Amino acid sequence: MVTRNNPRIPILLIPSRIGDSFEVEFPDSHGDSLESERFVELKLTDTKGNKWQVKRFRPGRMFLKLTRVEPLEKIISDYGEPD
Repeated sequence: MVTRNNPRIPILLIPSRIGDSFEVEFPDSHGDSLESERFVELKLTDTKGNKWQVKRFRPGRMFLKLTRVEPLEKIISDYGEPD
């Protein structure tokens, strides 16, 4: 979800072919209006209820850091140790 002046906009995360990353796809109905925004912040929740975020960025940026909001122990408990 993207929050923009309070309304939440659903987004689609598409796994990237390059490493452990995702492409974020915004709905067509909101694409133009998001491009006019000065900054966007992503707040994500995975299927296990873990919260993640991408700090404020300018639309059009390509590679951004995904940060966990949950404690590392909870992420490891839900998904196991990283390889």
